[in-house]
Amino acid sequence: MKKHQDFWEHLALVMVLLGIAISVLSYDTSVVGYAAKTSCSDSDGVSFTRQGVAQDSLGNTFVDSCSSSKMLQEGQCVENHVQILDYKCACFNGACLLENKVIGR
Repeated sequence: MKKHQDFWEHLALVMVLLGIAISVLSYDTSVVGYAAKTSCSDSDGVSFTRQGVAQDSLGNTFVDSCSSSKMLQEGQCVENHVQILDYKCACFNGACLLENKVIGR
């Protein structure tokens, strides 16, 4: 009878340890109490007179472009994320020929 009881005690211990091991190995730090740090870069800084590319670590990328001959869409880094700003100016090839004024979004 003692051997039978030892078997079940050992089996219970193995099951508990296996459960703990599975819990530890499947712990996802990206979901539980962890905020991923983001970064962002803009190749032209905040220049409206040069075409640039804004890109953040989440994979968002925007190349400055003209939505019309009188409107620039400028990609910028705001709080480490790419955001697009409308800028009224004479626009050519993703850049203002002369700086004018920010329209905003």
